[in-house]
Amino acid sequence: MITRKEMTRMLLKEGLLSCLKNHSFESITVT
Repeated sequence: MITRKEMTRMLLKEGLLSCLKNHSFESITVT
């Protein structure tokens, strides 16, 4: 069983990774 803390932590990690990927792609397309 996964605890709520672990779930939120995983979601935050995934969100941060996706945000970083989006920002990197945006910066590449902008430049």
